[in-house]
Amino acid sequence: MQAETGAAITAAIDALDLSQFQNEAEVQALIAAALVPYWDQTEVSTYVAGELANYATSSSVTSAISSALSSYDDSSQVDSKIVTALLDFYTRTEVDQQIANAETQSYVANELLAYYPRTELDSQLTATLTQYWTSSRTQTEIDDAIAGAGFLTQALADTRYFAVSANASFESMARTNVTPPMIKALLPRAPLAVNTILSDTTLELTCDAYTKAEADGRYLSSNNFAPLDARYFPRNPAVAEGNGIFHLVQEQFTPHFIRLHPQPALPAAPHWRS
Repeated sequence: MQAETGAAITAAIDALDLSQFQNEAEVQALIAAALVPYWDQTEVSTYVAGELANYATSSSVTSAISSALSSYDDSSQVDSKIVTALLDFYTRTEVDQQIANAETQSYVANELLAYYPRTELDSQLTATLTQYWTSSRTQTEIDDAIAGAGFLTQALADTRYFAVSANASFESMARTNVTPPMIKALLPRAPLAVNTILSDTTLELTCDAYTKAEADGRYLSSNNFAPLDARYFPRNPAVAEGNGIFHLVQEQFTPHFIRLHPQPALPAAPHWRS
């Protein structure tokens, strides 16, 4: 507040038109012109000397005074009283100086009548500045107006609109060390691929791999060999044995056995070992 008041006072003084007033040299010239009708010390001394020529000399005056004053105080007493009495009077030099000072002070006082005293100026400036807000008050009013109008501060807007990671424990898709935050680009590696779908609003990640059902149908499980057994184990035809028909595959064993031991000139028959 003091700095703003000082600045206002400086601006007010700078705006004043001082061209109608005299500077120090001009004031001295006016004083010198005003003193022209008066005598200087030399002129006064000459005049006094001329006037005193008609009077007795100092010695005769001293003698007469001594004779006349013999019944009065001695010289030291008189001197003391004279000195004491003259303390209330100015010397010629002091008179000249007082006259000069009086004329200067009178001139300066008349010139200063157009200006306000400091206390009155302070009062005027205080009364004028009360209708204005300080910078802190202005900022407070602006903040209150923004808050009352429903606007967000920068901090609140950043909190509301900047993208953030949903879980800081995992790799974030949001790059938060720049302003505004950026969503990191996605670079899929094989067997992953990416497609833009739904009018460029959605990224679809694809994987060139078998589903569980496809993998189960293509590869064997270590605890289920039924598909492999069905593919590779030899089987007997869907014809029952009998009437001279014998099955060559013994399916009750793992792996399956094929039995055949023909004898010369003999029909095929089950071997005793089988």
